[in-house]
Amino acid sequence: MFADLGKLPKSLPAFDEPKPTAKPVVTEERGAALLAELLEPRPPLEQARLYHAVMAQTGWKPIEIARRLHQDPVEISRRWDDVIFHIDLLELEFEYQDAIAGAKLSVRDAYELFRVDPAHCAQLFAAFQG
Repeated sequence: MFADLGKLPKSLPAFDEPKPTAKPVVTEERGAALLAELLEPRPPLEQARLYHAVMAQTGWKPIEIARRLHQDPVEISRRWDDVIFHIDLLELEFEYQDAIAGAKLSVRDAYELFRVDPAHCAQLFAAFQG
């Protein structure tokens, strides 16, 4: 059974490592404009789409956005949560997105819907409404 082991090559060919994708280059002016836009008040779903667009355009992760917007660690943590909560809104069923748009569901409650098993979303949504 192990007789063929002597026929194995002495070295194995190297695997091609995936090349990391380069982040888009964002000028300082463009970055400042995007960050200023993120700070403007807007409805939750618009904010979610804007966070998503900024992440796609810049390659920034939620924590990078938070660190670029704030210096205080507490504010960084709050903004990081805010980015994640908003991005997850885009994954919800349209029924729940409509409730958010109509101010019948808060961003935090919507995030809880995102976290639970889809089979329990309707029951949890009803509880939030009750």
